[in-house]
Amino acid sequence: MSKKKCVVFDLDGTLVDSMSGLADIAQKVIQEIYDVSPLWARTQYQQTSGLPFPFQLDKIFPQDSRNSGAVTLFDDLKEKYYVHAPLFEDVKAGLHLLKSEGYHLAVSSNNDQALVSQKIEQFDLHFDMVMGFRPNFLKGADHFRWLFHCLGLLPSDTFMVGDSLHDGRLARQSGVSFVARLGTFSKTDFEKEFPSLCSVSSFEELPLLLAKQDSSEDFVLKRSARPLISL
Repeated sequence: MSKKKCVVFDLDGTLVDSMSGLADIAQKVIQEIYDVSPLWARTQYQQTSGLPFPFQLDKIFPQDSRNSGAVTLFDDLKEKYYVHAPLFEDVKAGLHLLKSEGYHLAVSSNNDQALVSQKIEQFDLHFDMVMGFRPNFLKGADHFRWLFHCLGLLPSDTFMVGDSLHDGRLARQSGVSFVARLGTFSKTDFEKEFPSLCSVSSFEELPLLLAKQDSSEDFVLKRSARPLISL
């Protein structure tokens, strides 16, 4: 097996401890605008997580005239919250270890490109590529194609680390090995789609995990976090 050359990270729920806060905002918006229960609103947000919020609403409430207003309210509340969302404590040390091992590091997020860049700059993180959402440039195939082109990589050179089932699906669709970070979804949730799982207790253990694993396997990176759904 050839050594992997690049690790691509999702942002929210993977590098930034923001998913519970974003779920609180989405729950409030969906509950108020669509007159549904808090638990139902939160569950629907979780089940569609990984997509841009407008795309999530299109799945939850197809062709609903209220969607544009919900997006505007969500974006307003998110902007006020997001600047305060912290980095997970283990991230900086883990990224340093990966960089010292010679990996290219990249961010792939469905947050707006400007917001993603601002968050990376806020924490003084250093990546080879930082990719956010802009028209016709979504996380998944669009981001991977651009990454491979710019860094001269192949899918087989690359790992993706993400916290959502959607992240895993995008990695699989592009032939990229997937590492799931638990918290937004449980190990049981991931096992339903990704039956071959390996776990580590800290982000700092990623270099050893990545060095050992074959590209055909899927892995789970465990972290302590509030569950996205509060019962």
